[in-house]
Amino acid sequence: MDLRKSAIIAFSVLGTIAVLAGCKNLPVKTSDENSADTQQKVIARSMQLAGPESTAKRPLNWPSNKVWKPMRHFGPFQKKSRFEEIQILLKQQFGQNPQWYFNNFFEFDLHKRIYRKYFQNSVLPTIATSATPQQDYIPGKIPASGVTNFGDDDVASTDILFELHQIRYSSRYGGSVEFRFQATEDYEYELRRGSKLWDIQSMDLLVYTHLKAESFNPIPFNSNFFNAPVYAELRPRVGQAYDIDSDSKIRASQDQSETSLNIALQTIADAIASHVKQSANQFAYGFVHTQFQNALPYDSTDKVTKVLLKENYLDLHFTHRYPVFTLRARLGGIYALGSDLFDTARFYGYLWVNHKYKGKTDEWHIVHFPGGSGTIESTGSTYWLPLGNWSLDECQYLERITVEITLLEDDDLSNDDLFSVDPHVFVFEESDAVQGKVDFVIDCAAIQNAHQQQKYGVLDGHEYMDLNLLYDSDGDYQWGNFVWSSRLEVWVR
Repeated sequence: MDLRKSAIIAFSVLGTIAVLAGCKNLPVKTSDENSADTQQKVIARSMQLAGPESTAKRPLNWPSNKVWKPMRHFGPFQKKSRFEEIQILLKQQFGQNPQWYFNNFFEFDLHKRIYRKYFQNSVLPTIATSATPQQDYIPGKIPASGVTNFGDDDVASTDILFELHQIRYSSRYGGSVEFRFQATEDYEYELRRGSKLWDIQSMDLLVYTHLKAESFNPIPFNSNFFNAPVYAELRPRVGQAYDIDSDSKIRASQDQSETSLNIALQTIADAIASHVKQSANQFAYGFVHTQFQNALPYDSTDKVTKVLLKENYLDLHFTHRYPVFTLRARLGGIYALGSDLFDTARFYGYLWVNHKYKGKTDEWHIVHFPGGSGTIESTGSTYWLPLGNWSLDECQYLERITVEITLLEDDDLSNDDLFSVDPHVFVFEESDAVQGKVDFVIDCAAIQNAHQQQKYGVLDGHEYMDLNLLYDSDGDYQWGNFVWSSRLEVWVR
């Protein structure tokens, strides 16, 4: 090849490399009026061309003090953030249920503050599988070989450990997050159904979870959000079927029918789904939240109003949440000394609740609570009764909350008051002029601070035993008592 041709080829190769290297930042010549729009198109195009595991470039004029992480509407996600730490262990022993383990997944994860939102008391699980699977790896070990009366329809497996390898958005089961696990070994036989036996060289476990808008960014945390059903499928790649003869000999099966295998796989998959659903759901919400953290930061109180989920696509719609504070109270320990009055009569009651705003007239409302079996008669207490619910902005305009308690005997002959009770009062500033028993002072600044730190729940509480005169339907006076409990709560809605 002469030097001229060599030079032409070299120049062509260098030119191609230069073009490819410049694909990420193509120079754009536009007028000022449409330059921003064109830049957005270039950014959008670069995101479309980006691989599933690459990160799009930081947008122009993005604040330098804010972390740039693009919202991930697509997948799949593979081997990121130590996925292999997340494992599911299938146990052979009787009474041992399949279990989901996080191991050290959260230890070095940058998004643990987001994940904490989806676990009880914001505590991330760290239980390890290291010493849990007592796998003997005995060549030729048969699942449930030591169980007597193992019937033709009974299903068993050896200990199988699965590791998470991929997460993606799926259209299966009406739209779901798919977790793909892979078996970590193929020692021994894996599955048995009656006298059928399978040695499976490679097997995937797929777990599917749904996403509900109301379960995102849960404030307060509610474990019921994450008990929704999940689905599981076991998919063997390569395997060999065997028959167990009546003399306990193992013979390679000439019948490779999949019916019996599918029944065994589905039985085990159903067991896995029923026992890992809470962990799978919690992780699904936390993981998706990390992918949308620019729209829903960990310290945000916004909530999700809509989830759009289909094959390889997910989007979330948001709305702003408003902080509120709530007063609640209840009566307990209701008792009449030296009398069977509360064993033979029926009762009901109500609270007169007054909201006093600065410079305005009183606003009264009534909170009824039922009597009868199951409420006061048998348990001697009421449920938590609402005394008021306000936005944080209203706190500065409130002066006091006054509660008057009335407990009545309910029968055909009388409608008598049982207790003579002093009012209970909540004030927003210390005052000597208040008539009644002050439960506590409501501090507006403390409420605002709790909201800013996302410390939601009970902020303050009070319990008081009230001893009072009461009388029965015959007009006889005697002593009685009850316990009055009140609490201040801060939430978002």
